[in-house]
Amino acid sequence: MNARLDVLAPHLFQQLLGVPDDASTLRVARVLARGELERRVATNIDSALLAWFGWPSCAGLASLGAARDLNAASAAHWLRADPVHLRADATRVILFDAASVGLDEAESDALLAHLNAGFAADEMHFERGAAPTRWYVRTTMPMATDAATPRALCGSTVEDSLGALRRAGALNRYMTEAQMLLHSA
Repeated sequence: MNARLDVLAPHLFQQLLGVPDDASTLRVARVLARGELERRVATNIDSALLAWFGWPSCAGLASLGAARDLNAASAAHWLRADPVHLRADATRVILFDAASVGLDEAESDALLAHLNAGFAADEMHFERGAAPTRWYVRTTMPMATDAATPRALCGSTVEDSLGALRRAGALNRYMTEAQMLLHSA
């Protein structure tokens, strides 16, 4: 019987090399030795998942995450809305992803309530996933974008992604409004 199991495991080999030779590491190594390694070029996990599933935009990742985190119906239009931190210096603005924000559950829930109040008229609803920094927004219309995810942009200048954000149309406007709401919170 031929069976196929595809495993997407970024940094797996670096992790295995850093672990002492215990029984579980040896079992994983034995199973992996029976398989075939296929390297895929991706700059980050989000790009790898998009390529793996053949999705054109990150909207598929958001729906997949919402289904897992929120037991959400896949028929809804979902976007990831993770909080980010923007740090400005004299010449540029650098984006840091949700991991650098450091929100706890209470802070996250308070900010999401503030966003929900601000976007109620737009029929948008923000929800928190399992982690305090994993946010989703459910919309009444699809809003796909070719902009990179915050995780992919972490440590990059915002200017590098402005073109994709400007092409996002209504999404760009909503992101600006969300920034203003969060700044006033």
